[in-house]
Amino acid sequence: MVVSPTNGNSGNTLQLQDFSGKNTTFDVASGTLRETILNQIIPLSSNILIISDLQFTNLTPNNLQNSIKIKFTLNYNNVANRTEYNYSQTFYGTATLRQP
Repeated sequence: MVVSPTNGNSGNTLQLQDFSGKNTTFDVASGTLRETILNQIIPLSSNILIISDLQFTNLTPNNLQNSIKIKFTLNYNNVANRTEYNYSQTFYGTATLRQP
């Protein structure tokens, strides 16, 4: 189930809880998308990418199904500062958790 953000709200962190009560958190730190499970941080993106503007919106009405809208911007880490390597794109998606 979705713990945070709560129904109808948005935030830059998504916290999920499985049937056993274990929490999993998704967020961005220093441009890296990461997952935290049992206090273990797992990077999910490469250092050649910079993730920004991460936003989760809980679309769940009355706790019926856990639906989350996801938005983030992806930038290429252009350390060479070459114009042809400039890349930025905003992505949108929606996910619905299955009920056991």
